[in-house]
Amino acid sequence: MADSSSSPAHNAGPPAPAAPPASGFVAVFGRRLERLDRWADAIGIGRKRLILRTMCLLLTLAGLAMLLGKDLTPPDTLDEYLHPAKTSADEFLIRNLSVDYTLDADAQGHSRASVLETVDGIFGSDSTATGITRYLVAESRGHTVHTTVTSVTDAGGTAVPFTVTRSGDTWKISTDTGARLVGDHRFLIRYVQTELTDHVQDAQNTAFEDSLNWSVTGERWLQGIGGVDVTVRMDKALAAHLTGEPSWGVAWAILGSTASFDRVADDDPLAQPGQAVFHNRVLSTLPPFGTVWVGFHFADGTFMPSDRSLLEWMRLLAPFLPILVGVGLLLLGLLARATVWRNASGRGIVIAESTPQAGVDLMLASHILGRSRRSIVASLLDLAVRGNVRLLRVSPVTDGRVDGGNDRANSPAGRHWYEFEYVHEAALTDADKDLLNAVFGDARIISTKRRPAKRSMRPVRLDVRGGLLRPAFRQLSLRGWRRSLAEGYRRVPNGFVRDLLTWGVIATTALQWGLSRQLAYDGIESQAWLLFWVSVASAAVTFSAFTLAVTRYPLTRKGALAREHLLGLREYIRVAEQLRINFLQSPSGALYTQRRASVEVADLNDPLLAYAILFGLERGWRRELDLASAGALPRGWWLPRDLDRTP
Repeated sequence: MADSSSSPAHNAGPPAPAAPPASGFVAVFGRRLERLDRWADAIGIGRKRLILRTMCLLLTLAGLAMLLGKDLTPPDTLDEYLHPAKTSADEFLIRNLSVDYTLDADAQGHSRASVLETVDGIFGSDSTATGITRYLVAESRGHTVHTTVTSVTDAGGTAVPFTVTRSGDTWKISTDTGARLVGDHRFLIRYVQTELTDHVQDAQNTAFEDSLNWSVTGERWLQGIGGVDVTVRMDKALAAHLTGEPSWGVAWAILGSTASFDRVADDDPLAQPGQAVFHNRVLSTLPPFGTVWVGFHFADGTFMPSDRSLLEWMRLLAPFLPILVGVGLLLLGLLARATVWRNASGRGIVIAESTPQAGVDLMLASHILGRSRRSIVASLLDLAVRGNVRLLRVSPVTDGRVDGGNDRANSPAGRHWYEFEYVHEAALTDADKDLLNAVFGDARIISTKRRPAKRSMRPVRLDVRGGLLRPAFRQLSLRGWRRSLAEGYRRVPNGFVRDLLTWGVIATTALQWGLSRQLAYDGIESQAWLLFWVSVASAAVTFSAFTLAVTRYPLTRKGALAREHLLGLREYIRVAEQLRINFLQSPSGALYTQRRASVEVADLNDPLLAYAILFGLERGWRRELDLASAGALPRGWWLPRDLDRTP
C-alpha cells in the first residue's frame, strides 16, 4: 500500500474547469456552450447579465400580470346584462331587426351566407348618435368567419359611410351619417360571410356533421329590440342534405328557449322557385344582450371544413409553449452538467491510501464525496475514537426506567440504546467544537465520577430539544459545504448558461401559469383542467431545470485530487481494514467496559472507523444509532437526516 506522503494528491495545482468530452454530440454541444459563455463575457459580464435579467424580469412581470391581474376576456356578469337595459334607451332602441340569409357554398366549397339586414331604429330627442354599431362573430369554434360588407344604405337608398374593424373574436361595423339622428331611421346592411359551419360530431357522437349554429343578433347588441324577423334561404338541393329538423331559439344571460325552425309553404309570399325557405319571428321584446340563434345540421361533406385560424392556433399552442421552453432548459441543464459544469479531471488513477489527507476533515470530505448525510454519525464516532467523548451503551432495567429516571416506555423489551458523554476538547478543530456545541450545548462541562456531563443520543421530543438540534446539525453541514467552496475544492459555475437557466425558468413558470389562467375561460372552458395540469407539469420541469443550475458546484482540480485521495483511502479500507473494523469495532464486536449495572463504555480506537462509516463500509453503527428507522420510536423525533436512514 502506498503511503499518503508520496502521493501526488498533495501537490494539487490551481483550480481548473474540466474540458468537454473528446467526441460525440455532447462534446460538440459542450464546445458551443463554452463559446457562448466566452462571447457573453467578451461583451461584458455586467451588460449581458443586465440584458438577460431585464428580459426575464419583463417576461416574469407579464406572466404575473396575467396570473394575478384582470381577465383579458372575462365571462360576462349579470350586472353587465342589466346595466345596458337601464341606459340603452338614452340613445336609441331597435324597433325591429329583420335578417335575411341566403345560404350556399363558395367556389372552394366553404359555407357562405349573403345577408341583408334591415335595422329600424328609434332615436330620442336627446340622442347624440350619428349612426349605429353592429357587432358580428369573427371566430367560430377555432376558425375565422370571413366577413365582407358590401354596402350600408338608409331607407331611401342613400349610401351611409361605414368602417369595418376586427377586435379579437368580433367584427365591428360602425356607421356614421355625419348628423345627429332623431326619430325613426332605417339602415340596410348588406354583407357576405363565409365559413359559417363547423365540422363537429352529431348529438349521438356517432358521426360527424356540418353544423350551422349562428347568432342572428350578433355579438354584444346593447339596445333592446322590439322584434326580430329571421329568414334563411337555400337551394332545395342543399336542403336535401339536412340531417335533422332545423331549430331556433332565444337566449338572455342564463335564460333561453328552443323551438323548431319552420319551413314555409311553396305558396307563401316569402317562397321563391327552387328554394327552401325557413322563417320565424320573435314577437317579444329582447333586452340588451338578447340573442336569437338558428341551427341547421347538414350531412358530413356538404361543405368544405374550415382550417383553424391563426388566433385559434395561438390559443391552442400558447399554454404548451412555456413547457416546451422548460423542457429545452432542462435539456440544456443536463448537457451543461455533462460538459461545462463537469468535475475537473484529476490524475485519472486511484492509489490506495492508508491515512486521511491532511487538512481534509470528515465534514469537508463528505462534501467532496457528495455524502453529507453520513457526516454527522461519522464525526461523532470519530470524536469517540479520539477520546473527546465517550460512547455509552445503556441497557433497560427491570422496572422499565432508564438510568437517571427518564421514561423508556417506547423501547422494546431488551433493546439497548446509546448516549454520548463529554470528556474534553483537547486538540479539536473549530468544526469539532461546533459539533460538540450542537450535541451538548451550554451544559458541556468536564465529566467527573460524581457528575458526568452527557447528552443522550436517544430521542427527545421536538418541543423540548429537537427543534434546536436539527437546525444545528444542518448548520454544521452547511458550514462544511461553504468550506469546500472557500478552500477551492468546488467552484461556483458562473456564466451566461447558468444565468439563462436560473432566470429563464422563473420567467417560463410565470408565463405558463399566466397564460393558462387567461385561456381557461377564453373559449376552451372544457380544457381548464388540462391547462391546470399542463401548468403543474411545466412547474415541475422548470423546477428541475432550476435545481440543475443552482445545485451544481463541480469539483476543481484541487477537489478532484482530494476526491481521488479519499477513494484511495476507501479502497485501502475495503481491501485491508473492512473485515477487522466490522469484527472489532462494530456495535457487536467492540469491547465494552462495565460502568454500572445498565451502562457500558464502548472501546473505539480505530482511526479509520469514521471513514468506513462515511464510505458506507461499516453500517452497524448507523443502524444502532438510527433509533427512529429501527422502529423503536415513532417518526417525528429530533434525530437529524444523517441518522434517520440506513443506507
